[in-house]
Amino acid sequence: MSGQTLNDLIATVFLRASDPPPPPPPQQFDTRAPETAASSSSAAAQDPAQQTLSLLSRAQQLSDSVGVVSSNDALRDISTSSLRTLFLPSLEAELHQAVRTGTDHASRKRRLAQSQTAAAKFLNRTIALGVVPPSTKQLLGWTLGGVHPAELVGMGVDVAALGGGSAPHVREVKIAVFKLERALKQNLDEFRQAYRSKTAPDRVPGDVFYDLVFPVARAEDDDEDDDADNETSATTAPGGIGSVRQYLLALLNLHVLRAAQLVTAASQELELLRNMPPPPSVDTPSVATDSEWRLDRSRTGLATSGPLMAPSGKVLRPFTITKTREQAAKEVFRPGHRLPTMSIDEYLEEEERRGNIIQGGGQASYDAPTSTEERARRMENDGTKDADDAEEEQRQKDIHWDTFTEHNKRGAGNTMNRG
Repeated sequence: MSGQTLNDLIATVFLRASDPPPPPPPQQFDTRAPETAASSSSAAAQDPAQQTLSLLSRAQQLSDSVGVVSSNDALRDISTSSLRTLFLPSLEAELHQAVRTGTDHASRKRRLAQSQTAAAKFLNRTIALGVVPPSTKQLLGWTLGGVHPAELVGMGVDVAALGGGSAPHVREVKIAVFKLERALKQNLDEFRQAYRSKTAPDRVPGDVFYDLVFPVARAEDDDEDDDADNETSATTAPGGIGSVRQYLLALLNLHVLRAAQLVTAASQELELLRNMPPPPSVDTPSVATDSEWRLDRSRTGLATSGPLMAPSGKVLRPFTITKTREQAAKEVFRPGHRLPTMSIDEYLEEEERRGNIIQGGGQASYDAPTSTEERARRMENDGTKDADDAEEEQRQKDIHWDTFTEHNKRGAGNTMNRG
């Protein structure tokens, strides 16, 4: 009876993790005050990830009290139904990172540390059982290469068990992990669809990552133990899934890849949090006075006068601009503010009068006749003064061109290609 109750609880936990309830409004989590006992209990009552963590903790306690899986058990000694308890630390690592902590950096650091601890526990257990093949171990070692070795040792991750070898570029490692995850999900989803077509339960997780293919009837759960001799086929290749046991072993490999990524992401976020300045305290005034918004107050040993920056761009003394956009907007029309003296249209007219605006061009300029074409049109009006003037202009132009060609022989200026 306890085993069936534990399976029901685990199924509920993974179903909630796959399709969590909608979170409350963000303002219920965004608090600047440190996390206290009252605030923690209030957040636990509202945060979906925290509620799922509470159910997961009950499932873990029940599993430990019953002794479903012992630390001395080998993989062949663990029944198919008991394999599902191995997934609890993996889901715990993911849920700890999903808990909202607002701007409380200390609380966020604790959540990340708890996530790393749970992920390391899951990795060590699955690797010790021999579930992870050597190729996947090498990918795990490369994925965890961005984590400091001392940090891995502090988490208890056996770095030597992951294998060695020179790691390729980070991008190549991510591509290899992505391809392996995609192949695992494809094979897992094919078996899951075929299995669900026979069992047809009421609700199943939408993502294969959270689907542990719980049987509907107890008799089917008893039949799962007949697959105990088939665990080696799932550890040699992602494909070839033919039983529930092989499905769970392949799913463990998928969770192993995700757990390694969670450890790396938590390590990077912890590094950022260590270098971030502490958040402002609650009693800090949000509006600064007009005399304090431009520069920090003088500090001991620092210059209090002189230029802020050198010509090369180096900052000579620290300063912080704390004036908000709203404060600057309120000070626009104070005494001494210069109002505009002319409109934009008046400014453009003045610039046009001064000759600073270039006009012309476009299709109209392209379609306009040239001076030669205009002169030829005027010459067509025989007997008019305008035609006589146009003929005289053409005659003067021809005389000028004849004089020019007489004094400048053809090729006289061609010093590079005489001919």
